[in-house]
Amino acid sequence: MNTCVDNVFSVGKDIIIIQTKANRLGMYLMGQAIFSLKLMKKFKPRSIKSVAICTKSDAVLIRLLKSFKNVEVVVYEK
Repeated sequence: MNTCVDNVFSVGKDIIIIQTKANRLGMYLMGQAIFSLKLMKKFKPRSIKSVAICTKSDAVLIRLLKSFKNVEVVVYEK
């Protein structure tokens, strides 16, 4: 069965996932960035990147995220 999702996420495409919160980087945003990356791997993309956009960083969580090479945090301060 061919679904709309199959048409959008074909094997071999580049995928960029964006998660946003109008707050500081927290466990929820960090978890969404990591988990969505893992969910999209089933589509066998050529490359995949997850971007977490927030308004303030968190030094402890940034250190934890360094082990996830395909997860990036972008901070837009208010």
